[in-house]
Amino acid sequence: MSASNLSASAESFYVPATLPLRWSSQPGQSALEATRYLQVLMLLEHPEDDEPDPLQRRLDLQLLWLGRLLTPHTPAPADVQFGLDDLLWTSTQPLLAGQQGWLDVSLSHEFAYLISLPLEIIAAEPQGDTWQIRARYLWPQQSLREAFERVLFSRHRVHIRTLRGASLDS
Repeated sequence: MSASNLSASAESFYVPATLPLRWSSQPGQSALEATRYLQVLMLLEHPEDDEPDPLQRRLDLQLLWLGRLLTPHTPAPADVQFGLDDLLWTSTQPLLAGQQGWLDVSLSHEFAYLISLPLEIIAAEPQGDTWQIRARYLWPQQSLREAFERVLFSRHRVHIRTLRGASLDS
């Protein structure tokens, strides 16, 4: 497999990040739980009102604490590029094309929780001591796919704003 097969596709957009992640043979939660987490993450990161009521603030704080209890230790951060149909990441463990499993990833530093994304490895190529992995999503439910795509589009908008700000500063 050539390195060009592992680069981001020009036909889709990718959101780069460095996040805690690890490969797993079992999901950390059900598809419904993962969907609900993504929905709540969007509400926490993009509140509809500028000033949430005091009860909402307390609930948000309790969710943060619960997330810390459920995810006391996160895996080491790794570079990852999320696309609509596939993703690329750097792994310390070799994986094989055709292998299926879950990528446990914490999508938020503030609201830490390892969400399990179901994947099939498309390609894996050694790069020194690490592996460059490309995988496609295996969505068990449309609702999970839609919730993930909303988070991805939101992150993409933030990424574009960051790039525009950096280019204006130059």
